[in-house]
Amino acid sequence: MERHPPVLKNSPLQLAAIELRFPEAVFLPEDLKAIRRALAEVYPVPGTEHGIGIELTPEGTVRQQQTTQRQVYRTIDSAHLVALTGTTLVLEARGPQYEGFRNLLDRWLVALEAVVPVAEIATQLRLGLRYVNQLRVEHGEAGLDAVAGRINPTLLSPSGAEGFEFRIATSFQELRLLKGDDGKATLRHGLQVAPTGDAELAGAYILDLDYYDDRVLSFDRDQHVEQLRAFNHGVWELFRWSLTSDEYEAMEPEDRE
Repeated sequence: MERHPPVLKNSPLQLAAIELRFPEAVFLPEDLKAIRRALAEVYPVPGTEHGIGIELTPEGTVRQQQTTQRQVYRTIDSAHLVALTGTTLVLEARGPQYEGFRNLLDRWLVALEAVVPVAEIATQLRLGLRYVNQLRVEHGEAGLDAVAGRINPTLLSPSGAEGFEFRIATSFQELRLLKGDDGKATLRHGLQVAPTGDAELAGAYILDLDYYDDRVLSFDRDQHVEQLRAFNHGVWELFRWSLTSDEYEAMEPEDRE
């Protein structure tokens, strides 16, 4: 029987997302209509979003890239969203409405069944599973000292190290991780603070975990699903390692049936 990570009653999760990248597909109007119809029962609110890509050159100048456009399909409450471009398919779930990985995977399969046949996806360029967590921090003016005892001290280094006499007010670090032959992950973490109008600062400690495979592979639905299940366990292990036991227990974990 497959084991699943426990449910956190007091979860800090803000966003869960799955992304598939594939070779460029050209969607004709009738293709988009077919996808919209296939998603309409679960994602009945379609739309189009536009954005402008910005690139910072080595010389320090800003270069505006081509405007991006994506088709979006939302649930009525906007808790879940499917987004599609010519090279990416994304599913997003907002933290408070996140119902666990099995529900996320079921929703992802609905999106795949709507898009893969139309886009004729035969090649997977990148598959990723991402969870963005935000731990509320009282008294952010204390800097990293405010999360001592909550976050694995290894992540807080050099705060508290012998001979290091500075107080770290804010932090942000990106770690590129490897595990085994094809397990890759990115951990972005750090303390962000904002003024509250008085002497105190509101803060949040970010744990942004992205587990992925960027090898070029033939698209195989069953292998695809198994990869996502493995990613979910990998993300969970990294998330749990990042927290102290006291912080983890304060989130009130409950085993799934």
